[in-house]
Amino acid sequence: MTSRERLLTTLKHRVPDRVPWSALVNNYFLEALGNKYSKMNSVNFLKEMGADLFNWVGLEGKSKNVVVKTYIDGEHYKTDDSGNWLTEFYDYLVDIDYYRNPRGRIVERKFLTPLGELTAEFTYTPTSHTVFISDFPIKSLQDYKIFAYMIESLEYQDLGKSFQEKENEIGEEGVTVAFLHSTPAYELIQCFMGLERFHYFFYDYKKETLRLMDTMFNKFCECYKLYSKTTVPVILVPEDASTTIYSPDFFDRYLKPVLKEYCRIIKESGKVAVIHACGHLKGLIKSLRETGADCIESVSPPPTGNITIQEFRKALPNFCIMGGISANAFLLELEQFREYAKRLIIENKERGNFILSSGDSVPGDAKIENIKVIPDLIEKYGKY
Repeated sequence: MTSRERLLTTLKHRVPDRVPWSALVNNYFLEALGNKYSKMNSVNFLKEMGADLFNWVGLEGKSKNVVVKTYIDGEHYKTDDSGNWLTEFYDYLVDIDYYRNPRGRIVERKFLTPLGELTAEFTYTPTSHTVFISDFPIKSLQDYKIFAYMIESLEYQDLGKSFQEKENEIGEEGVTVAFLHSTPAYELIQCFMGLERFHYFFYDYKKETLRLMDTMFNKFCECYKLYSKTTVPVILVPEDASTTIYSPDFFDRYLKPVLKEYCRIIKESGKVAVIHACGHLKGLIKSLRETGADCIESVSPPPTGNITIQEFRKALPNFCIMGGISANAFLLELEQFREYAKRLIIENKERGNFILSSGDSVPGDAKIENIKVIPDLIEKYGKY
């Protein structure tokens, strides 16, 4: 089988020739390597590592009347009046050098709209080789109106041709995966409000927060409908599902219905529906089963998560499970890592429905020799 056939066979719940394997590789990992790999993109890196390419490509949406002004350490750096505020916000992990500075650097973005402005702050952290949102843009109830305007005015760009070109580039070496919006609740937590503020505001201003979430949901469904019509075979919901950020009851009330609708739209278009879920999942098993997804991706065993891959597969026998290599495992000595990955492959290969991958992103200090050894382990222990 080709890598493309192998991945699609597994995602569609059939048994391939061998266990597929891939990894979620971000710029902060490649940059941290500090050698030839730091000049590569994730696709070329995974090719060199002998992986089956699971190539993530993102959405693009513009708002005509939203201007983004960027400041570095308080000094104006650039103004973007293209309306592409969504990319400016989401892509802070792409341009790591933009943030990096030996003395530290604060990047501030102001989002100017006809109704007012929102401000977000981003900080590079050398120890993790990555960037974090250090000040979220929604800070008051009055900011809801501004943010709702930014969302409602979004016009999603038709990326059908671009996605097809990426499919052509990858060919039989893997699949192109469009990752779109999270649920409104999680998107507010992760990107626009932060965990603590979201929950305070949700219960202090429940009616207003639910109205904002409905606005986001309606717009995000437009996005799923548009990109489900493209040629990409797989669409992923980047959800980071976890009971560390909400209760199972909250998930059932406010996130599960959204995920079910996303998956319905995806599967009605003949695509594979994947949910990224990298957190504590033991309390969400029944709920995830009811989403209608084909695959749960980036599943992280302890200590990152709270359930083993074997347990999770047993609880969701009709789902493809992708993940297994916890972030800390990439730091093990080579022989320890061999045993860890070997055990994962042997324990989980039965009946297919398993793609060996990282439990969320490969960490910045992962050992490259551990990644390089995976194809040999697959060859020896992963054949059906």
